[in-house]
Amino acid sequence: MRFLGALDLSTLLRSAPFIALIAIASVLSFRYHQLLLSQRASIEHTYQVLTTLESTLVHTIDAETGQRGYIITGDDRYLAPYHRALEQIDPLTARLRGLVSDSPAQLQRVDALEAAVALKLAELRDTVQARRKQGLERARALVLRDEGRRTMDGVRAILADMRNAESTLLDQRNARAQATERWLLAITLISTALSILARLGLAVIARFQASRASTLTSAPESTFRTGAAPAAVAPSTTPCPPPTSPSGSLPQPSPRVS
Repeated sequence: MRFLGALDLSTLLRSAPFIALIAIASVLSFRYHQLLLSQRASIEHTYQVLTTLESTLVHTIDAETGQRGYIITGDDRYLAPYHRALEQIDPLTARLRGLVSDSPAQLQRVDALEAAVALKLAELRDTVQARRKQGLERARALVLRDEGRRTMDGVRAILADMRNAESTLLDQRNARAQATERWLLAITLISTALSILARLGLAVIARFQASRASTLTSAPESTFRTGAAPAAVAPSTTPCPPPTSPSGSLPQPSPRVS
């Protein structure tokens, strides 16, 4: 039993480097996998910001489109895009503020965007009310003041600044994610190679230990078979009977010649 315990401990000590390498590779693989998930979440977050920026611009343009159609025709049906935009713009800017809450620079741009959008919507509202209450000429005079173009240019400029900042951030995050993916692939390949080497090493160690144990257990048995020489056969002490003649009588000694 002591021999078997020492054998197991010896095997464990010899396999410890393989086990340690596999453990280290597994920990590194897990950490890089978690890092990659975090980086991909950041990339998805950036796309959400870009989508919200685009939606804000689209709804602002829709509001302006509805205003122009109504001014030209005086038909309330053309105000449908305008009213839909009014319902969507405030939730979009609030969502945008929440998405960029970790960036002070982007929060400042959101403040400027809200102010610019408020000016634009006020300009649209004034012209729509002028068309409804004072007629086409009054609304046309307000449009010719070019205030609508200036406010829209302000909205576009702020959205473009925010989009550029997010695009730069997206490029950086994509680059980091790609680097992490390469490291994760390398660690996975190394882990696989180490696992194969560890199994081969453990198999070699197990075979060596089994061969050694077989040699040690068979040594006393062979010694028993070949170590002691067989005892010599002792000569018999029983006296042999004297020779007899064919007739059964003892032979007579021949006469002595003088």
